[in-house]
Amino acid sequence: MKHLTPTEIVDLLEGKLTDARLNHADECPACRKEVEELRHVLLRSADTSVSEPSPLFWDHFAARVREEIGAGERARSKRFAWLGARHAVTAGAVTAVLILVVAVLNAPERREQATDVPAAAGADLLAREAPHAEEAWAAVRAAAEDVRPEDVHEAGIVARPGSADRAIDDLTEAERRELLQLLEHELKGSGA
Repeated sequence: MKHLTPTEIVDLLEGKLTDARLNHADECPACRKEVEELRHVLLRSADTSVSEPSPLFWDHFAARVREEIGAGERARSKRFAWLGARHAVTAGAVTAVLILVVAVLNAPERREQATDVPAAAGADLLAREAPHAEEAWAAVRAAAEDVRPEDVHEAGIVARPGSADRAIDDLTEAERRELLQLLEHELKGSGA
């Protein structure tokens, strides 16, 4: 028969062990020794008195816990401290451009017309020299100006994994070149 488990030893000391296992404890010297050692520890610990901590202990303990929790929150907020206003605007503008590109590429009319339109015509959609392009970019910049990365996350606006890759894969070569130029322009303008 196998030896008593630690749980069974505790059960034996509490008088809850089954008769079959109790017989094993009586016959097995190794198990009997463990039971006696634990009984000895319990008797010694019963004689030891532990004083209650000072009432101030709990107040100080709670204050230390609050302080540590606050320190952890401050550390998390510092992770994004390097993201200054210029970087946030750039990130917002790049996000807006990617959303616009994805929206244009996923429009049903665009997909139907894609076979009829030459590839170079798609570049006109993103060209800065196109009519009203400056007004459109101003609107994108204004919309992205007050957006913080935390706001985007809290609003639940998240990209599905691989969505940017799929959007870029769907671009024509001319659209990719234009997107690259736009990103380079934005990164140079932000000082990154």
